[in-house]
Amino acid sequence: MRRSIVFLLILATLSWAQNHAPEVTNVTFSQRNYSSYKVDIYYDLYDVDSDAMTVTMQASNDAGQTWNVSRSQISGDVGDNITSGTGKHIVWDFGAEHPDTYWDQVQVKITADDGYSPPVSNDMVYVQGGTFTMGDTWGDGDSDERSTHNVMVNSFYMGKYEVTQAQYQEIMGNNPSSFKGDNRPVESVS
Repeated sequence: MRRSIVFLLILATLSWAQNHAPEVTNVTFSQRNYSSYKVDIYYDLYDVDSDAMTVTMQASNDAGQTWNVSRSQISGDVGDNITSGTGKHIVWDFGAEHPDTYWDQVQVKITADDGYSPPVSNDMVYVQGGTFTMGDTWGDGDSDERSTHNVMVNSFYMGKYEVTQAQYQEIMGNNPSSFKGDNRPVESVS
């Protein structure tokens, strides 16, 4: 009995001490006016472990296909030693970097790294969390689709490509697919 209690205490301590990835939410950005070309970016930052974080800002001019827009003229809550909080503020002097430039498909991505979370592969894409209404919003669905309710989904990373049968086999130790082939996507998984 005493051994079981000690083992459970060790497990509880290990799960509590496990580091959690920081979360960036509520990212908004807007240009101040047409003469300054400065962009104000606001976001909220939370790390359950209260670690200081490195915050980076990326920008895309092709609706998120690539994230390689130059952004050296940034200041505020960006860089090293940024702590959790709401209403974090970054100022991007867009006009100083990109004079006489207009893009209509600009997106901004803010990421935070606490130095403890596992690195993210280049084969992963960031999916911004948010809130959506789940259920029958048109009134023509089945009874199990009523009533509607709001669902909040945290931000997460997802693979760009389907998981191959070889990858699945390596991790799970089996291959449930009906249409076999190492480079084929795994199927028959729920």
